[in-house]
Order: sequence, then C-alpha cells, then structure tokens
Amino acid sequence: MGRRRPGSRSGKRVVRTGSLAWLTLLAAGCAARAASGPPLEDPASAAHDLAMASVPSGPARLSFHWEYSDRRGPTRGEGVGRYNPPDSLRLDLFGVGDASMAVALAGDGLRSLGTLENVQLPPAAFLYATAGLFIPPASVPARGFRTEQGDVLVYDVPNGVERRYVVRGDRLVQVEDVLDGRTLRRLELSWPDGPARWPSGAEYKDLVTPSRARWSLDEVTNENERYPAEIFDLPVRG
Repeated sequence: MGRRRPGSRSGKRVVRTGSLAWLTLLAAGCAARAASGPPLEDPASAAHDLAMASVPSGPARLSFHWEYSDRRGPTRGEGVGRYNPPDSLRLDLFGVGDASMAVALAGDGLRSLGTLENVQLPPAAFLYATAGLFIPPASVPARGFRTEQGDVLVYDVPNGVERRYVVRGDRLVQVEDVLDGRTLRRLELSWPDGPARWPSGAEYKDLVTPSRARWSLDEVTNENERYPAEIFDLPVRG
C-alpha cells in the first residue's frame, strides 16, 4: 500500500473478485414492499420529529470500512467521515495506493472529487441516510402510513418516483425509491443495541445499475469544535 493517509490503517488493501452471485439476489429483490397501511394522522409532524431526533448535537469524526460491488466484483477500503450539524457531511474513501475520493454533502447538494474510479455514488438523500441522517427532499411528506416494519413517510421526487423513509421509534431504518411499484434503489440501516446517535452499518442496493455498497462503523469521536466550512466545499468538476 502507498503512504498512509490520515484515518487509514496500514495493511489494508482494495480487493476485487469475480463473484457475481449477489447480482441474482439484487434482481430477485426488485419488487417493492407493501405500499400502504393504516394512515398516519400527521405525517408532517412525524417527519419533523424524525429530523430533530436524527441530528447529532455536535460535530463528530467517523471511522468506517466500506465495500462497493458491481458486475466487476467488489472493491473494499477504509473511510473517514466528518460531520457538522445539522447537514454538513464529508466522506473520504481510501482505496489501494493513493486512490481516494472525497464526497461532500451540504443541504441537498453533493460534490465529489478524487481518483477512486468506477464507484457509482447513491443520491444525496441516501448518502445522508447512510449515517442515519434524515434530510428529506421536500418540507412536507405527501403521505404516511404504518406497516409491520415501521412508520413510512412518502415523498414525491422528480420523474414520478416515490421516496419512502421507514422509521422505527426515533430511528431511520430504511430508504427506498419506487417507480410504478418497482424498487429502483434501497438502503437498509443497522443500529446497535441501546442508545446510539449513529448506525452501526448500512447496505445500499441500486437495482438499476445494478450495484451495491456497504459500510460498517468502527469508531465515533465527538469533537469540541466545528470543522472549517471549507472542507465541505469541494470544487465543481468541469
């Protein structure tokens, strides 16, 4: 491996294999789950409560492992996240040698920069949700209903797509984009037992590409001071 970068550990390398078995599982899971249930009395209030509950109160540094898979097989590495409340999130992904990618989210904007190629990023709302953050695409959900999996908040996004956020208690557990009853992409979150501000892991599946991304949280460090705003302001690629 090349020189160590801040937040990375020596001895870790990116690995690719030729296994494509997971693609069959992706294709089998493309049908959307139940789209209705008893309606929520006040979806807007439920969305407000979730937005408040999902925002950590102070800046934090996250260390994690990630894996990305598509038809060529998986690529693995390590990453560092930096967060300023309420909605500034930067993810630095480290691959083999000096290959890396910086991804910055602020509001509903997403910018990326780096030499880590062939990684298809999820939409901004899904990247936020990977860290357990609920940043909805509009101020008010179109509707809401209850299911066995949890309460569902539904937002209308462009091109006729429904974005469904599944909430269990005060935690976001799933985000899904659905078009005409078919799932386009889905994110599922794992949470540790007991109180926690950050999910322990997440799995994202793009049924269109198809591709898959996973991450698992190693460590969270709460910071006393906010990160400089400029680290979230990556240049726009021409």
